[in-house]
Amino acid sequence: MKWIGKTLLLTCAMWSLLQVSASNAEERLPDVRLLIDVSGSMRQSDPQNLRAPALDLMVQLLPEGSRAGVWVFGQWVNMVVDHGEVNEQWREQALLAVDEISNFGLLTNIPDALEMATFDIERLGHRYHTSIILLTDGKVEVSGDTVDNRRAASDLLLKVAPELRDRGVTVHTIALSDEADWEFLRSLAQVTGGLAERAESPERLSAVFLQALDIAAPTEQVPLLGGEFLVDDSVEEFTVLVFPDADTEGISLLDPAGNALQRDDTPAGTNWYHHQRFELITVSDPQVGEWRIVAPGSIARVNVISHLSLELDRLPTTMPSGHSPEFGMRLVDSSEVITDPDLLELLTVSVRIIRADDQKWELTLTGEDADSSGEFRIQLPMLAEAGRYELVLHVDGRSFQREVSIVTDVVDPVPDVPSPAAVPAELPKQGMPGWLLPAGVSLVLLLGLLAWVFRRRQQDEWQEDDDEDYGEDDDYPEDDIELEPEDGFSSQDEDEDEDLR
Repeated sequence: MKWIGKTLLLTCAMWSLLQVSASNAEERLPDVRLLIDVSGSMRQSDPQNLRAPALDLMVQLLPEGSRAGVWVFGQWVNMVVDHGEVNEQWREQALLAVDEISNFGLLTNIPDALEMATFDIERLGHRYHTSIILLTDGKVEVSGDTVDNRRAASDLLLKVAPELRDRGVTVHTIALSDEADWEFLRSLAQVTGGLAERAESPERLSAVFLQALDIAAPTEQVPLLGGEFLVDDSVEEFTVLVFPDADTEGISLLDPAGNALQRDDTPAGTNWYHHQRFELITVSDPQVGEWRIVAPGSIARVNVISHLSLELDRLPTTMPSGHSPEFGMRLVDSSEVITDPDLLELLTVSVRIIRADDQKWELTLTGEDADSSGEFRIQLPMLAEAGRYELVLHVDGRSFQREVSIVTDVVDPVPDVPSPAAVPAELPKQGMPGWLLPAGVSLVLLLGLLAWVFRRRQQDEWQEDDDEDYGEDDDYPEDDIELEPEDGFSSQDEDEDEDLR
């Protein structure tokens, strides 16, 4: 199976590279399908049920007009949020479904969960880019039989995953505990062109879900510096996400005029969503200028909806090493690419690349680097080496700023990917025939019987020879009768004769 896994991984990585230009020809809306493990082992892996706030956060951040659905799985699979268009009604239903996140499952039926989540695989359209985010703390477990579980995991990697990839479905996997079958989850993600991530603790779940959502439903941001961010006149709406300290009180948002917006005192056009673990502040038709968020803790991001935006080529989430990839970037105003040289020369484009081992690179381009079509081509030779990379693209247009984050895994073209723990190196094509064992036992018994009969026949023949020597009515000599030795025989000869008998 190893060589099959290597071939699949290389094929899907090359396939992803070939599909980049095609997928960017028409930007598709996200279709995000969440699969949440509710097996009994989650009592230990997620004792505080932090899957619920992580799901809550994703529900709030999914872009309007996209499509989404939520399934929970253990031994059985239940769709707790209907798959459909994301709007206010859908969000309300999804928030009610957070209560369905419990730990009642006996098994971890990942195959059925994937099958249920791709119920419409024959009808997937080109308008949406379908992504599955799978969270689990275990391995494939469809029954109590180890062979069944291994065969199910093998089928997922060798049959189901390639079909999902070929139909444009990407699977992102999240392992919640050390008991999770990491090799299987990583292989499943890579074969479909997705990203595999570990959540070292339940507390990290929201951040990991957020990263998966950034890939499945990318959003544009404005950069934050010391809690301050710039809003230009093209911004129609922005959303601030804050993960406050546990005892933080009095979080406020200051507008350019210095007015404070607070949770209990928000003006029209402002929506403040409070959760025990995060704050989400959305402002529509905001004032132009410098805004500031006052909140001890981690200010995660500021997402924006604007008619002035960045259009990027989509880098594959998984790509082979040994290449020097590049991607294109364009500045778009209401779907029209900006080509005016006077406007382009105001731009400064910087790219910060960070590898998992903390090695960093900085690239800087100016408006002069754009071609006549308004496109910037950004070369990434450092991505020739295997590793996990985060790319932060920052565009400064003096009167506006934009930022986009990209995560990609670069893997060796023929990696030594060990078979997942749930999948044996080689599954037997056929077990021992049912007739072989009883036939073997019967043969041994038959040979033993023949040997016993042969021995008995030999004993009978020896007995007949003795009878002929003495005659039928002769008495056999008794051991206690002494016979005188005949002439010519010594006692030694007699003894030897006795031995011969």
